[in-house]
Amino acid sequence: MNDWTNGIPYEIAFWKGVYSNKRSLDNLFKWSKFNKEIELANFDVKLFLSQKDFPLVVDAGCGMSFSIGDKFDGKQLNVCYIDPLAAYYNNIIETKKLDLPKITFGFIEYLSVFVPKKASLIIVQNALDHSKNPLKGILECIESLEIGGVLYLKHFKNEAETENYRGFHQYNISLEDDYIYIWNKEIKTNINFFLRDFAEIKTSICGNEVIAVITKKEELTNGLINCKKDIANLSHDYLEFIQNLDKLSYTFSYQWNCLKFRIIHLFIQQFSWKRRQKIKNLIKKITFRKG
Repeated sequence: MNDWTNGIPYEIAFWKGVYSNKRSLDNLFKWSKFNKEIELANFDVKLFLSQKDFPLVVDAGCGMSFSIGDKFDGKQLNVCYIDPLAAYYNNIIETKKLDLPKITFGFIEYLSVFVPKKASLIIVQNALDHSKNPLKGILECIESLEIGGVLYLKHFKNEAETENYRGFHQYNISLEDDYIYIWNKEIKTNINFFLRDFAEIKTSICGNEVIAVITKKEELTNGLINCKKDIANLSHDYLEFIQNLDKLSYTFSYQWNCLKFRIIHLFIQQFSWKRRQKIKNLIKKITFRKG
C-alpha cells in the first residue's frame, strides 16, 4: 500500500500542471476524445456497440485525459469515469470551472462495488499496471461485465521496468507468443491461462503498447470475488494509511513531495511535449546510473 500511496503526490502534481497551463490543456484536448466519437485501437468498438441496447461504458482508472470518446453515431454514450483519486480530480475541475464530467471514486480492485450496473464495455488504459493488485482488478472487471461484454486493456509495455519501479509503477504488462503477462520482480502471471475458464482473449501490439480485448463468456466461479474479505482488506489498508498520517515524518514527506512535484511539473509544462520527453529521458538516465 505504501508504494501506491507514495505515488499520489506525483499524479496530483502532474494533472494540476496540465490543467494550470493553457498550452498543455489545449494540447490535451486536441489529443483527447472528449465530446468525440469513441475510438479504440485494434478493436472495432463501433461494431461492438451497435449490437448493444443502452450500453454502459466504464473508463476505469481514467485520470483526467477523457481519452476514450463519449459519443457513438453522434449520440451521447453512457460513460462512467472511475478513479481512486476522483476527489482530487473533481477539485481541479471545479476550481478551474470546467464543463467536464464528474469522476466517480473507486478502486479497480473493488470495481464491482462502484459500477452502477453490469457494463457492456470496460476500458483500462495505462492504469491496471498502476494498481495495487492488477490480477484482482482484472477479476473485478470481469465480474462487472455482462455476458458478452468486453474488457479492453491498453498499456505501455513493461512500464514498471521503464520507470524503475517508482511511484504507481509497480507492475509490467507484456506480450509473449500472443499471451499477455502481468509481472514484476516477485510474480509473473499468464493472463490467458488466468482467465481461460471465463473469457476469450485477443492480443495485439500498437506501437509500444500492449492491447488485450477480453470477452466475458462465463460468470466467475463462486469464491473468486469475496466481498467480506474485500471490505476487511480495504479497511486494513485505510487504517494503515490513517496511522501513517499520524506520523510527523510521513506527513512532512508527503507534503514535501506534493510541493516538489508541483514545482517540477510547473517548470516542465513550459516546454513542448517533445522537449519534455527529452528531459524525462535524461532524468531517467541519471537516476538509473545512481541506482
